Amino acid sequence: MTKRLLPTFLTTASALLAPSLMFGQAAEMGISFGRTLIRNEVLEAGEDFNLKFDDGTRFGLRLTLNTGRFTGHEVGYAYSRTKVVDSFTSGTTTQSEPLSVTTHQGTYGYLLYATPEGFPVRPFLVGGAHFSTYVPPGANVTWGQGVTKYGLNYGGGVKVTVTSMWGLRVDLREYRNPKPFSSGGQGWLRQIEVSAGASLVF
Repeated sequence: MTKRLLPTFLTTASALLAPSLMFGQAAEMGISFGRTLIRNEVLEAGEDFNLKFDDGTRFGLRLTLNTGRFTGHEVGYAYSRTKVVDSFTSGTTTQSEPLSVTTHQGTYGYLLYATPEGFPVRPFLVGGAHFSTYVPPGANVTWGQGVTKYGLNYGGGVKVTVTSMWGLRVDLREYRNPKPFSSGGQGWLRQIEVSAGASLVF
């Protein structure tokens, strides 16, 4: 599934970038590192067992096209490595077994800036949609063995211009989508991104 979806995002990115090359609008290519914090994390629960997500690390790539003085579009890809913790109780003893889970995420966001293009410091709000493909232990995403869920995301951050070509940014976003692995847990999984990175401006 991810092998089919990622090319779609790359095609969208190219379509968004083309006007910037024609009309001189600012575009950014960025890389970020951070944490994925999981909320509403319980996937399955019973009298003597509990299956839940745990926090992990995150790596991301983003392509931004600022189409107006206060607006922009952004597409991205993120790779997260988190854990699913399987806890079970036997008598008075509780044992936990953490299992590594990787997540491939494709995102789109619409940006609203607090300051116009050209300002060195640009706080922003963002909202959009995404897909998340969860790959359990022993599975391979290239063989189509992941579980893909679609959802909404929102958040904000700050971009700081360092030179005419380079900038820094921090992001705080929340991604919400149905829980994977046919879980009986209530509500949507909440994945909070806390990240920082650098961008090439052109």
